[in-house]
Amino acid sequence: MKDDTLVKYISDSNNLRIIAIDASITVDDARIRHRLFPIPAIALGRLLISGILTASTMKEGAMVSLKVQGDGPLGFITVDATYDGHARGYCQNPHFDVENVQNSKISPYIGNGQLKVVKRIDHETDPYTGIVNLYTGEIGEDIAYYFLSSEQIPTAISLGVYYGKDGRVAAAGGILVQALPPQKEEFLAKLETIFAKSPSITDLVLNGADADGIVQAYLPGFDLKRLEAKVPMFKCFCQRSRSEKAIISLGKEQLQTIKEEDGEIDITCDYCGQHYFFSEDDLQKLLDEM
Repeated sequence: MKDDTLVKYISDSNNLRIIAIDASITVDDARIRHRLFPIPAIALGRLLISGILTASTMKEGAMVSLKVQGDGPLGFITVDATYDGHARGYCQNPHFDVENVQNSKISPYIGNGQLKVVKRIDHETDPYTGIVNLYTGEIGEDIAYYFLSSEQIPTAISLGVYYGKDGRVAAAGGILVQALPPQKEEFLAKLETIFAKSPSITDLVLNGADADGIVQAYLPGFDLKRLEAKVPMFKCFCQRSRSEKAIISLGKEQLQTIKEEDGEIDITCDYCGQHYFFSEDDLQKLLDEM
């Protein structure tokens, strides 16, 4: 199976920034890690793709956190993504299930709520936080609405995640196009018209298109310059050492009690499902260091 791809283009003649991604492996990896049912897989997949696209608009070393908090049965969905194309995330209710899954509509299961965006440029700069009400609950339009209302950047986004009958994510991808100064906001209407007439992301990926193919299908005839390409992936930032620090933070007395009563600690990362098991001997070593 070919790797996922992420590509960045610019159009100097139209003052556009274009980022596209084929994320089929990345999203299916998330499905496997979290044992996601179809609707949670589609919803988390869209937010993972959105996170990677958004992080790719930032500077090297930057990271973005996205959180969709709705009042629907999916609960909240959260994603962290880096400029390098790495992303992790999870859905509050991964086993929410419905009959007759539709791959296109997820807003009924997200409901009304908010989108929170936290951008971290580096470890020294305070993060920027923006919060907007969900525009449609379909995630792509919500991200575009955030860019326009909070950052004044006209943005068009198309996302797609297709959950196959065999229980796998058969196709996932997206494209983000931003109109940069001195381009006017009115150009956004032209972009949205182009997007509406373009093939769906999932149809393109199911038929073999990679990220470059998505760009060519959505912006034929545009004067484009390819800047770079990356391999995006689901990648968590959790470490056993961080779990050790969390255990030590409990304090010596409480840790001693846990050792005597339970004899072990098993910590699971919410973002990736990785287990960090600490045996009685492991706990004693931590106690000896305290």
